[in-house]
Amino acid sequence: MRPIQYLLAALVLAGMLVYFARLRSRLADRLIVLLLGAAGLVLVAFPELANRLAEFAGVWRGADLVVYVALLGLAWICLVLLSRLRELDARLTELARAIALLTPHFPHRPTQHTPEALPQQRGGEEQLQGSQQAAAGHGGAQSAS
Repeated sequence: MRPIQYLLAALVLAGMLVYFARLRSRLADRLIVLLLGAAGLVLVAFPELANRLAEFAGVWRGADLVVYVALLGLAWICLVLLSRLRELDARLTELARAIALLTPHFPHRPTQHTPEALPQQRGGEEQLQGSQQAAAGHGGAQSAS
């Protein structure tokens, strides 16, 4: 085997190990990755097999056949990811609508975080003391005039 074949085989094995160790997936996805990895190792070890398959498929070289198959695989992955993205977008929209219906926001009413709402959250004594202090401040100003 040539040095590049060792390097390519190591890259295929490393990719498979990372996939199996780090990514959660369904059993069917794991089998597909296992089959693709095995096919990649076979084609790296026996490049003349890729040339024979290419001739059978009507392509000039085995490398061209590998590139064509890889492009088809990437297009399929893009379509799968796009469909999952649209599904997640629809679910997120549905969730946002449900939350919006459960927690209505009335712009004319003060919310719990606005300064107008703070006296309403205080206890009765604090609110009474605050209003008495305000009245005393206004009364004192009126008696001085």
